[in-house]
Order: sequence, then structure tokens, then C-alpha cells
Amino acid sequence: MGKGTYRESMAVDGTTISLPKREETADHPNNYVISLPAGNAGTLSTRTSDTEGVVTLLSGHGISTSDTFDLYWVGGARYAITCDSATATTVTFDNSPAATGDVLPAEDFAIIATERVEVATHIDGDEVKMFGISADQRAQCTFYDTGDAIIKQYTLEDSNYMEKYIDSSNETNPLTGNPITYAMMSNGGIVAATLTVLCLEEAT
Repeated sequence: MGKGTYRESMAVDGTTISLPKREETADHPNNYVISLPAGNAGTLSTRTSDTEGVVTLLSGHGISTSDTFDLYWVGGARYAITCDSATATTVTFDNSPAATGDVLPAEDFAIIATERVEVATHIDGDEVKMFGISADQRAQCTFYDTGDAIIKQYTLEDSNYMEKYIDSSNETNPLTGNPITYAMMSNGGIVAATLTVLCLEEAT
């Protein structure tokens, strides 16, 4: 048996608003704390189209042909890009298979390229009673079912950001559908990060 709690409050000059603590009890706590490697700083050195180009990175970037990676920049991001070819300092890509997110920024724009980390999960969204996801810096997490369909993508802008769902709050459950069997996560910064998922489910 597991128990989850959530509370919100605000204080200004000694006056406080504190919402009632919300609690959920269920039989299956299911948490993940994932270390994400640092991303690689570089530039979009060639912009062939809104979805194709070449990024130039420092040697040792670790991205190889057929790897999937994410690109971050100020004001946008693009996810699940497939590397067509790579050298010691460049990564070339198109939009096959199709990536998601924003169109690419202007040529020579500063970017961060980061490999995606696959994490096996066992989350049945239909049974979730309480859920939270956050990271200690910019990051993303995309949840998939066994057929590789996206169930939900979370974009975490910084360490002050958390997405949540609490069943007793009459919120719309964002995780319904097929069971989530894996997640692809990435780090939008140039130092290592930690992404945390808290999940409480009532298994049937």
C-alpha cells in the first residue's frame, strides 16, 4: 500500500493562503529517479529546411548514425530526431522518421544536442491516482505504449516546474489509454540532470 500527498501554499508579507492537503492511497507506488547525461553545446551550422540540417558540436559528442536525439535552443526544442550521419564534430539529420516539436531556429543559432535515454516503465495511466514529474533543469520526457505510440509528452522548462495529476481534484487524467511501457527522456542543459517521476496507482 502506498500513500501520496500534495499541498500548495503562498505567503506575502506574513499573510498566507494554504490549500487543504490532498492525499491519495493506493496499492502500487511506482517512482523513477533518472540521471540524464549532459547535453552537447553547439550550433545549427546548416539549416536545409525547417526540419533538416547539420549541427556542429565538440568532439566526443557521442551521437552516432541512427541514434535519436533532441535539440534545445532558447525559445524552442525539437524531439526524436534521427541522426543520418555523424563525424567527430557534426551530426546530419532530416525529418525521416518525423520528429516532433518546433521548427528549427535560424542558421548558426546556438543549440544543445542531447541523446535520448530510454527507461522501461510499468505505468497503467487509467489506474493512476497521483502523478508528478519534474527535473532539476530543462528536460523532457515522452511516454510510449508497447506499439511506440505517444501517450503523453512533458516539457519541463526548468527546476521550478512540475506537472501533476491528482485523481481527487477532478482533473482530466493525461495518462489514459494503453499502458505505458517505456519513456524517452533528455536533458536540455550542458550539465548532468536528474528527472523524477512520482506515480501512485490502484492496480486492478
